[in-house]
Amino acid sequence: MKRKDRGTIHLVYPFYPHYRAEVFHALRDAGVVDRFTFGDSSPPLDPIPLGDAAALDAVVLKNHWRGNLHLRQAGLLRGIRRSRAEWAVFLGGANSAAYWVAAIYARLLGRKVAFWTIGWHRPESGLKRRVRLTFYRLAHVLLLYADHGKRLGVAHGYPEGRMFVIGNSVGGGPVDLPNRAHGRVVFGAVARLNERKRFDLLIRAVAELARRGTVAEVWLAGEGEVSEDLETLAAELGVVLRMPGPIYADSELASFYEGLTATVVPDAAGLTVIQSLRFGVPVVTHGDLDAQMPEAAAVRPGGTGLHFAQGDAASLADALEQTVDWRSEVGDGVIASNCHEELLARWTAESTRDRVVEALGLGRG
Repeated sequence: MKRKDRGTIHLVYPFYPHYRAEVFHALRDAGVVDRFTFGDSSPPLDPIPLGDAAALDAVVLKNHWRGNLHLRQAGLLRGIRRSRAEWAVFLGGANSAAYWVAAIYARLLGRKVAFWTIGWHRPESGLKRRVRLTFYRLAHVLLLYADHGKRLGVAHGYPEGRMFVIGNSVGGGPVDLPNRAHGRVVFGAVARLNERKRFDLLIRAVAELARRGTVAEVWLAGEGEVSEDLETLAAELGVVLRMPGPIYADSELASFYEGLTATVVPDAAGLTVIQSLRFGVPVVTHGDLDAQMPEAAAVRPGGTGLHFAQGDAASLADALEQTVDWRSEVGDGVIASNCHEELLARWTAESTRDRVVEALGLGRG
């Protein structure tokens, strides 16, 4: 067996999501990665744009999917055996049969195993609870996105000392937008347009605002299966809806965020929250963390955004009105400063890298 390089990782993902590029490069540049191994495709039922694996000198293996069940990553066990890393770090999804097997194999080879994972969204029971706990217990350590997942893990019986909160990131530092528009009220988001986000609720809330005397527009940058439904709903309710399609370049993002009064993600508010904070724009979403994505924890009412009652268009309309008033009262500069402070504390590639390094004791040589 090859000598293990203490303080290094073999990082294994079923695919290379483009939003992980900054943190993966930060880990590589810190000299703590023995190798990257990615699959060649994202889940067929939930496709995600892929990053440039060649830029990381990554090994890319053929995936085998059945729906969103990750069955196999061809040649993965051979790669684990050849790696000299102390740690094997896997994306921690229990829907990956490949990683159940790979984690057990890595442990048999004397590797330490970590799962990089959202963890628990909400309290669980029955078979789902038992399956998740069994899978997570294959790891020595869980690397979690947010404190809420850790609290739920403790409540479900997972050892607190084996869970570390590392945050999440979309890459890039704070961006100042000194020329944010004030001439019109615009709510929107840069996000995938799927049912879980409930952007239909945003359109209904903006229609309610119009009935109250405040005219606003909705801007949604992205693509997804509900795009046509959203266009139809907006036309029926008389709401101006702008849908420019997916945008990724910083210049395009800056132009988009300059026009927003606030980012609004009615449900399942994930990395869109962090991206919005990066551009100094507050976020409105619901406040039930048991029914949210981990990144929603970055929304602090009166600091980085506002909350409303989940699923309630009238409550969302109230929050949108409050956002307009709040922006007028405290000013964009104060709100942007709050957003950037939260971003730098927990949600940059550098802060995530540093927390991974600390949690796993990397770089000891």
